Amino acid sequence: MDSVEFPVLAKFNFRASEPSELSFNEGDQIMVVFTDEDWMTGYLIKDPRKMGMFPVFYIEKVKYIQDSFDDDNDNDNNNQIINQDKEKHNSLTANISNELNAKKENEENISDNLKMENKLNQENINEQENKENTTNKLNDENQTKKENKQINQQETTQYEFPEEEYNIEENFQWKWKEDLPNFQIRITGTSKKGKFKKYMTYVILTTPGNYEVFHRYSHFRWLQTQLKRLFPFISIPTLPEKKVTGKFNEIFVENRRKELERFLHQIAEHPVLSQSFIFLDFIKNTDEQKWLLNQKMTDKVIRPFSSTIKPLFQKDSLEIMSEQHMKKHVDDFRIHIENFDQNIQDLQQGFNLENESLSEIGVSSIDFIKSLNDLVEIGFDWREESEWPQDSIDLKDSVISIKEAFNSQVDAIKNQIEKMKQFIFDLGDFTSIIPGFAEVLKHFDNSYSEFISKKNSFSKVENQKKNEKQKKRFEEAKKNLSIKGSIVMAELENYRQKRILEMKSKIKEYFCSQKDYCNKLVESFSKAEKTISNIQISKGIFEKK
Repeated sequence: MDSVEFPVLAKFNFRASEPSELSFNEGDQIMVVFTDEDWMTGYLIKDPRKMGMFPVFYIEKVKYIQDSFDDDNDNDNNNQIINQDKEKHNSLTANISNELNAKKENEENISDNLKMENKLNQENINEQENKENTTNKLNDENQTKKENKQINQQETTQYEFPEEEYNIEENFQWKWKEDLPNFQIRITGTSKKGKFKKYMTYVILTTPGNYEVFHRYSHFRWLQTQLKRLFPFISIPTLPEKKVTGKFNEIFVENRRKELERFLHQIAEHPVLSQSFIFLDFIKNTDEQKWLLNQKMTDKVIRPFSSTIKPLFQKDSLEIMSEQHMKKHVDDFRIHIENFDQNIQDLQQGFNLENESLSEIGVSSIDFIKSLNDLVEIGFDWREESEWPQDSIDLKDSVISIKEAFNSQVDAIKNQIEKMKQFIFDLGDFTSIIPGFAEVLKHFDNSYSEFISKKNSFSKVENQKKNEKQKKRFEEAKKNLSIKGSIVMAELENYRQKRILEMKSKIKEYFCSQKDYCNKLVESFSKAEKTISNIQISKGIFEKK
């Protein structure tokens, strides 16, 4: 391992799979400290605290090296070019540092503006609440006082939303916590927004924590559809109907506000829906831009989940579903997951071979173009076309045609490389594997078989006697199955990382096709070398003449 220090530029996104590796994005500047054949060690220039190893083919080196085919007399010109390149590089690094400082200042200004806006919004909401409290009746005032006492008691205790709503025992049995969090949601006001297309937003206040967010009716509709996709076995509350005309009427807005508040209360009272990451982000995320980004990401994530889990819940009730039907889909899904690791390894090997072949082609293409340019200059030494022998005319035409064909092939390779880069960039950073997912599926399969056995035993007892204890056991088994189904759905949240790797298998097929293309290109190179040897022979004949 050689100890050097020089800057490089990241060509692709790289995510570390081990603590000793360094993660970076495309376009990041890295200072290399140690080099090896396939790996380098360095740190990010924008954050020197992050240091680690990374592959060589993910970065682009900054070289100031004289080409091997240059003459000794060209040293002065090359030194001038090198100095110019160094000046350009220094100016680029200075510009990048200035841009980073400007971005930091802009972020600080934006954070200050957001704080001021939040303060103004809170003051406006407090004024509206004071006006509403004065107009309420005595009974409403007594109720609000009781609610305020409860809220103050809850706010005194430092409350945080739990990351997990169940405990795992040694025998892998899922249980709900005894005391689930009880938070209150109110829609405190409305406001009209928009310049050309106006719409109504609703102010949602969640306590404890005093999370204040702004959402429109379409956001509530989006929340309902995503919950239906994520929990197909749970009945999702309904929303008020959409209205085209008269939607800014005060009576209509007030009725809709009450219906939307009822919708949020019903979700908050449900033990599974109230702890879903979509609902908690909907009522807690006060940053509107960040919530919109999460909304787009959630759409990309939940659609493959719903398409994968939909066959398991395509019937109206879990009681009608057969055990064989459930096992078939679970087994197919398990086999599909087990094949991912092998596909990733094959993909990595193909990518390394592709990079090696492309680097070899790039080195050989420089010498080949130089030799072709020399031959073209020889052809132009004969000034008058009448003095050229017929063989020299054919020689010149063949050299020019070979050069044009080679340039077209090089351009095609560059276009294919750019398409490959864009395709890999569009895939994103979804490269991690779901740990222990097969065990969860196996446990879900066992829980379903237990549910079927208890259902059959209950049907026999029901025909004989209506035993209340057996009914309770059946309801507990049914509830247990729905809870475990929700857990499987939560685990499937990480399935997007697996699902996206299917697209990477397509890259492997693309590599195979590119390998055939490179073989054809090598054959064309061998033919070109033969023509060059023939050209050199003919050149010697012409010099003798």
